[in-house]
Amino acid sequence: QLGFRYLAGDDWIAFAEQEVDDKTGNFAASAVLGLALPDAADSDHGLMPAGLHWVRIAAPENAAAVNSLIAVAAQAVRASFLDRGNDPQFLATPLPAETIAKLQVPDPKVKKLRQPYASFGGRPQEDQPSFRRRAAERLRHKDRASTIWDYERLVLEAAPELYRVKCLSHTELVREAGKVVADNELSAGAVVVVTVPWTLGRPHLDPLRPYTDQATLKKVRDLLEVRVSPFVRLEVANPKFEEVQMKFKVAFLDGIDDIAFYLGEVEKAVTGYLAPWSSGSSEDITFGGKLRKSSVIDFVEELPYVDYLEDVEMYHRPDPDVAAWTPADMETIEATTARSILVSARDHIIEELV
Repeated sequence: QLGFRYLAGDDWIAFAEQEVDDKTGNFAASAVLGLALPDAADSDHGLMPAGLHWVRIAAPENAAAVNSLIAVAAQAVRASFLDRGNDPQFLATPLPAETIAKLQVPDPKVKKLRQPYASFGGRPQEDQPSFRRRAAERLRHKDRASTIWDYERLVLEAAPELYRVKCLSHTELVREAGKVVADNELSAGAVVVVTVPWTLGRPHLDPLRPYTDQATLKKVRDLLEVRVSPFVRLEVANPKFEEVQMKFKVAFLDGIDDIAFYLGEVEKAVTGYLAPWSSGSSEDITFGGKLRKSSVIDFVEELPYVDYLEDVEMYHRPDPDVAAWTPADMETIEATTARSILVSARDHIIEELV
């Protein structure tokens, strides 16, 4: 539970319940947060710079459960799509950021308007193929989560903002001080549902680390809890992302002059190969996958501007959040858990062979 306080003099005073309109659900999702500053919230302080009103929002416990902040924008409103005979497929893709630039009816009180993020929550009208698929799936799972297939189809139908759902049976997440430290994959009666959101059209999401926000995780859990056996210990979680970093020297074909540019192109291609979904590829995300160095070498050497590679090394970083890490060259990398996804490191070490 977040605590909302304002600065009065040099004292932090808690907002009254009626002064807080929190649509974010304790920062579980992006939304509008309304605060009614009382008269006691002055601008004469010694604790903080004077001349401003100060608000403090804090998580007294379980701070790791709060989503990371992308940005804080003042004077926000939520706009909803009004269908005026639009193409039925209009809602199939998010409205890109910065599309809405002005009010339909100008208001002199509004100096400027901008749409910093893409739209969300849209879903096109159901067509016949989609209806037949949904009906066939309903006849199979009967609105109950019994098999792995049932879990995954129920969630994908209810949450179109999710790109991939993976159900792991007899799996339980082991925690210490609220942090996951291991995956017990031999725990009878435990089920973990892992979700990956769509990243296309959502630039605020990290394509190399596509985490699902807490509000969506709760939505999935609430959906499944009433459809599973009472003996199931259910958990809905994000994947474990494990980094793969490449290091090699590359020789370019004759006629390649702008070496710096093509080194960047090689790195971009390697990143796209290791995380194809990040560049809009239709290739699926693989959980618990395996990667061989030879396949990366073959891919890079097939690039039209590359001649050959030398001194190729491939590193595996199972936990990117741990600062202490010693790179070790590997011929084959295998994900450490069934919940893991092998992803590209943010940077690769690529040099020209001279």
